[in-house]
Amino acid sequence: MTRLDEIKKRIEASTPGPWRKEGNGAVWGPCGDTGSMRVAMVGYASFDESNTNFIAHSSTDLPALVEVVDAARDCLESADGDGRHRLEKALAEFEKGEAK
Repeated sequence: MTRLDEIKKRIEASTPGPWRKEGNGAVWGPCGDTGSMRVAMVGYASFDESNTNFIAHSSTDLPALVEVVDAARDCLESADGDGRHRLEKALAEFEKGEAK
């Protein structure tokens, strides 16, 4: 299983988004037709608004990035020259966990 397959599996197993944040460090996701449930909580001792934003947006950001990686792999088949080399290198680094 590739790293991308593992990410897709985690996305599929998570509570569907979009998620939303609250000022107290809670992140909420949809539950049923009209309800919501807390999907994450940033601890009060280390509460940081940027962490809460990151977690809340991950439910939509990660699936979007997975689509880009899939599209890049599709493009790799027709790429040539420097573009192909850069894309192959970036995808290899991603699979090894070395992408920045």
